[in-house]
Amino acid sequence: MNNPPSPAFSALPPEAVHTAIVVGAGPAGLFAAEQLSAARHDVLLCDHMAVPARKLLMAGKSGLNITHDEPEGVFLSRYGSSAPFMAAALKSFTPADLRSWAAGLGEESFSGTSGRVLIQSAKATPLLRAWRSRLEGQGVRFEGRRRLVALSPLPPNRPDGARLELLFEGPGGEPHLMLARTAILAMGGGSWARLGSDGRWTGLFKGHANAIAPFQPANCGFVPDWQPEDTARHEGDTLRGVELRSAGEQARGDIIITKAGWEGRPLYALTPQLRAQLSQPGPAPAKAVAHLDLRPNLTDKAVLERLQAQRPRESRSNRLRKALKLTSLERSLLALFAPDARTDTALAHAIKNLPVRFTATEPLDRAISTAGGLKWDQLDRNLMLRATPGLFACGEMLDWEAPTGGYLLQGCFSTAHHCAEGVKHWLQQTPPGETP
Repeated sequence: MNNPPSPAFSALPPEAVHTAIVVGAGPAGLFAAEQLSAARHDVLLCDHMAVPARKLLMAGKSGLNITHDEPEGVFLSRYGSSAPFMAAALKSFTPADLRSWAAGLGEESFSGTSGRVLIQSAKATPLLRAWRSRLEGQGVRFEGRRRLVALSPLPPNRPDGARLELLFEGPGGEPHLMLARTAILAMGGGSWARLGSDGRWTGLFKGHANAIAPFQPANCGFVPDWQPEDTARHEGDTLRGVELRSAGEQARGDIIITKAGWEGRPLYALTPQLRAQLSQPGPAPAKAVAHLDLRPNLTDKAVLERLQAQRPRESRSNRLRKALKLTSLERSLLALFAPDARTDTALAHAIKNLPVRFTATEPLDRAISTAGGLKWDQLDRNLMLRATPGLFACGEMLDWEAPTGGYLLQGCFSTAHHCAEGVKHWLQQTPPGETP
């Protein structure tokens, strides 16, 4: 990476050399700053937002799910194709470590019946308040409304130990040139821009397009293959306790019909599989197909028997309502996606295996998280950029994804911890005036 400031900005007098600058004040950046300052390193934390952790506060409005309680191997598998790269980070800072850390800030956690681990407080605010107090006590200085717009390496062996030159812009466009021995980028993904994760950091890698995997929606809703009047009729309705299957994976939960599309845990969990179908090349726009089980707690046989117990002269709608309590939405879906299912056997099969079609993901900015970001092959085992010694990265700006349920926050904390360990080693091996 070599994105030098313009000559006009390079003429600016830099501030004093900082030991470490952390760019991005979400969970990953805050935790990296905590780890470095706990080791008595001078840390400056910068973010283009005025206050830290806006997305964390939003996520914790109705209870903060910090991690998940399940066997280590199963947990690691939730990271899909990124699991081999995430393994070392998750080992360096485990779910048990995260729960212990939260307890140290006065927030005990509990594991729900689904395995989700939540903090006791109803909101994330008390945790963040205690966290910021700890950071301030450890000497971390926060500067908001500072957007990183350029970054370049400096020649080694400088007497002051500076290895990186970082150019920030203030809210009015005023430049701030800073020098650092090391820096950590923790600038988030590409969704929920109003809360800080706008993905504009990719511009720092201009001319290095192969370093970035394009952002894609993750844990997102999908647009169904139906008419606008269907959306108008069913907006606000919910498919409760259904199971969705795609590409050998399945997920159970509620699906909510919104003006933008279908949303809910089953779709979030199967986002990679459905997104892959939509990306298939072809002469016509690709569609994604998933199979919906409207009554996952009943066997195929039980569904068929309940249908056969109804009076034949009843209308199809009444028979479905009386036999299985199918809602208006569920009956509409059968009519739309299984119009030829007229016999009891065909209807029973459709109720358990309804092929629903989707034409697109919802927009990137509506997604809970994103796939894509800085590619793993750009980083060494300590999460330092191979092309820029002294520059590290962590959190959601790396190219990984995971389902909801605590895996996202755990991934941010774990990569931040692993990254901070790498930074501490780097600082130890590169005192001012020396190179590793």
